[in-house]
Amino acid sequence: MALLAALLPSTGSTAREQAARVSAGYLCEPSSAAGESATAATAVNVGISATFPETGTPGEPIQPGALTVRVSLTKAAAGEVLGEDAATVEGSAALTTEVAQNDERARARWTGLSAAGAPVPDEGELELAHTGTVPPVTVRSPGDLTFTADRLDLTLRSAARNEQSDPGTLPDTTAGDDTPPGPDQRLVQLTCAPREGEDTRLASVSVPEGAAGEPDTPPSGSADAARGAEGGGGPEDRAPADGAQDGGTADGDADAPGIAVAPGQRGEAAVCPAEPPVGELDPERFPEPPPGSSEGTIGASLCAVPVGYATVRKQDGAVLINDPRRAEVGMMHLNLGQRTVSGVDYLESDSLGLLDFPDSASAFLTFGFQPVSARIAFETEPATVVNLVKAGRATTSVGYYQRLRLYDVRVNGVPLEVGDNCRSAHPMDTELTGAYPFMEGGLLKGEIDIPPFRGCGGEREDLDPLFTAAVSGPGNVLEIQQGPVLGAGTAPTVPDLPRR
Repeated sequence: MALLAALLPSTGSTAREQAARVSAGYLCEPSSAAGESATAATAVNVGISATFPETGTPGEPIQPGALTVRVSLTKAAAGEVLGEDAATVEGSAALTTEVAQNDERARARWTGLSAAGAPVPDEGELELAHTGTVPPVTVRSPGDLTFTADRLDLTLRSAARNEQSDPGTLPDTTAGDDTPPGPDQRLVQLTCAPREGEDTRLASVSVPEGAAGEPDTPPSGSADAARGAEGGGGPEDRAPADGAQDGGTADGDADAPGIAVAPGQRGEAAVCPAEPPVGELDPERFPEPPPGSSEGTIGASLCAVPVGYATVRKQDGAVLINDPRRAEVGMMHLNLGQRTVSGVDYLESDSLGLLDFPDSASAFLTFGFQPVSARIAFETEPATVVNLVKAGRATTSVGYYQRLRLYDVRVNGVPLEVGDNCRSAHPMDTELTGAYPFMEGGLLKGEIDIPPFRGCGGEREDLDPLFTAAVSGPGNVLEIQQGPVLGAGTAPTVPDLPRR
């Protein structure tokens, strides 16, 4: 048997694993989006455990095992963060990890870690164990690959004892983070960082010399990615494929072309603010009301997450807008029903919306042969959102003006100096429409004319004609999937990308 086993091929055997355990002190501060919370930094103890393979192969995914993040708060810290009357608490967490090999660095944000509800002890420490699975990492080259824990984001929901109920009964806190906190509940978001001098290195995976492979998803900004979902494909295949994103990293991986971090299941949006946004609606976007209708107002703070893509017709490709698999997903903050119109079989709600889109990465084969990558900032003005129910049919339109600004431009991987003011010459009139009830969410479609570019190249050279020739023009299609609208104090649901 032993001789026979020695002759059998080794493919399919289980790779040896190593256990990773880290214990470190962290300092946590309230998130700016979390509303009222503790004003001073709170000290917590964080224990992180997972398994990692001992070795890896270039071009093949390196998959960590299940991850557990234990957060311990002293009695005093729990009272400061959650309130002295907190009886139970549950939470979710996202751990940002630095992934390094040789001279390259990337940042992976491991989201979806959850902790079940636990009672707040009368004595001793409160401990929450956040568990979940994490995506793999793929590298192109040999060399030791290290994982080091860094920032930790916590969302904690506590509930106070209900004086109306039996004193020994704890309230139900199993509703989840999408449920608004009730009068006896408190929602707290904390951003935590390791204390200075703490060693948070999790593991080192040996990647020896061997037959170099290629990652399944080319890293963003590489020449291979120029025909990927963010920058290539035919005009009928512009929807980005799963896994094609900004490297799946918190900060993008433009500086780490040899490390590909697979995307997590879903990014997270911030908590919707308590106060509605302030601004003016655009009356040019209002429909004609029926005779005899009356105006009113609602005025409430609500939020929704829009995700999608915009085609760039001249490049025969697409750019992701607010990628739902990024670590931090932007949202639209609404003053719901800032103006309402009602009539016979007619109900119109006009809401002010502030769009917060994170910058996007793009990669194209410009003019069909030259790999070019860039980052795009969306400079949007307040949107007017019209939700109309007429004759029993619901429609939604979102109209706003925006400029595009280009930066971090690279030609075949070499930086191209474009200056700080390389943007579209004038705002684009953007109008999206969809046949769905606004509160439920649905698909919006529209088309934009990208203006010429101005201010590109600075004083050294005029690059305006280059970007205008490569990008500007009509016929650029937008498809945006709007998620359901949720109230203040909740993190709105992140929808899937639209499919074609």
